[in-house]
Amino acid sequence: DAVAHEELANGVALLSGQGPTVETAANCPTYTDIAPAALAPSGQVTGSGCVYPASTQTLPGQLTARHLTWRGYIEGIGEPGSQAGACAHPAPGAADPTAAQTASPGPYATFRNPFVYFQSITGSPACAADDVGLSRLKGDLASAKSTPSFSYVVPDRCHDGNPTPCTAGAPAGMGPADAFVQKVVPEILTSKAYHEGGLLVITVDDAPSGGEYGDSSSCCGQPHFPNLPTSSSTLSPRGGGAVGALLISRYLKAGTTSQEPFNHFSLLRSIEDLFRLPHLGYAGLAGVKPFEPSM
Repeated sequence: DAVAHEELANGVALLSGQGPTVETAANCPTYTDIAPAALAPSGQVTGSGCVYPASTQTLPGQLTARHLTWRGYIEGIGEPGSQAGACAHPAPGAADPTAAQTASPGPYATFRNPFVYFQSITGSPACAADDVGLSRLKGDLASAKSTPSFSYVVPDRCHDGNPTPCTAGAPAGMGPADAFVQKVVPEILTSKAYHEGGLLVITVDDAPSGGEYGDSSSCCGQPHFPNLPTSSSTLSPRGGGAVGALLISRYLKAGTTSQEPFNHFSLLRSIEDLFRLPHLGYAGLAGVKPFEPSM
């Protein structure tokens, strides 16, 4: 299950184990620091806002400390017609016009790039070097040595499956999303790095929040997040609903399926276990299990 509705909250959960704030659950309409940024149990940063202080631990920071590499390949950065460059984000305190789910001036959306919501990343030279456009992926995959230990690949708003077009008149929905997958996945699966022990995980952010397929379920011992309002009438924490994940690796038995519930914190925990890293934030909760070895 997804941790929350909207893309940013789930991206932040995957990179840091942090639960959503009201603002990250709304894709951060104004790019503001989280305040008062107090520390709560499970390493949670509490307050209102979207941008986490430099002291907040992240998966990229963990990898760097272990002399491992990471890179975010964010479609829409540095491409023809795009005004977004590496590590693109609004100025502190500024409104983000790309946060609204309406036709925007371009395909890039800041909320699809969770790396830029951590000051430890935006304040480092690594942001410009490793928060880059999708066009970098093919060249990096040319050799195992140039392929990062951890890669995060995300489509822009033109290919994310959203029914709202990224620009007026552009195609929308699952057709462009399928085209994105059919282009990127073969590049990964035929790369030398993948054949030397790679794992590809394909998943989505969240289920629809309303309509015929609306789903706000949660799983895995998800707590009531301290930055979200609670209601005494709510029997269980609201999440982002049921989503699927496809794992591809030579170390997995083909055709294996699992009905065991997992969430974005589970995926973070699984990645940390693969690299023998400590568990960040809610990835360390007792109810959060990593992916099963049998998968």
